[in-house]
Amino acid sequence: MVLNDLEFQLTLQTKLTPPPRQVTSTIKSSSAAVKTLKPQKSSVFNRLLGSPRKKKEAERRQQQEEAERLAQEQFEREMEAKRLSAPPSAWDLLHTLVAPDGSFARAYVCLKSYEQQAYGRQITVDVPCYNEWAMEDERTASSVKSKHGGVARRPPYKIAKLSLQLLYVPKPKGAKDEEMPRSMNSAIRELKEAEQVASARWEGVLSQQGGDCPVSVTTTPSLHV
Repeated sequence: MVLNDLEFQLTLQTKLTPPPRQVTSTIKSSSAAVKTLKPQKSSVFNRLLGSPRKKKEAERRQQQEEAERLAQEQFEREMEAKRLSAPPSAWDLLHTLVAPDGSFARAYVCLKSYEQQAYGRQITVDVPCYNEWAMEDERTASSVKSKHGGVARRPPYKIAKLSLQLLYVPKPKGAKDEEMPRSMNSAIRELKEAEQVASARWEGVLSQQGGDCPVSVTTTPSLHV
């Protein structure tokens, strides 16, 4: 049982869990590799006075830094290949279509539009649901941002349909709210009972043996020749 001219908006939401923040593992390098070393001016005296031990130490440190750099690049290539080979998650597929609160579809329902169809009988209707939160894809987002600025959203588009079962039973004049059916199942059951009572007919002879008849029965008289 609903009020007259009922209109409402129904928003569908989903729980989309973002992936855990990935911490990129890096191979620990020496402090000499992290810091940007300023090129030192070499002089003739430095080249002449440099000891073989210091030269070997510098060469060893340079080789170690080069090995660490190659290992880091190899590690990053393996991680990228692993990421590309993994199947996309729900977040990867849907996060550009869902609002921060999980909203992804909205239906606008006006029961007045279905009043004649659902008058006294159950019907099933499909109400379109529109997505109003989808973001533009990367190919067009940059051009749209340059024109309008800010976040680029797609125009609302149909993303799903909502199947509704409707039944309209007008409230009789003088009827109380507690006398009306409280659910669709009870309304259908009472409608079937009312149809059975309205379509029931009795034929035969009615006899009375004293007292008043407590009910009024309409009979179809039989003609005997």
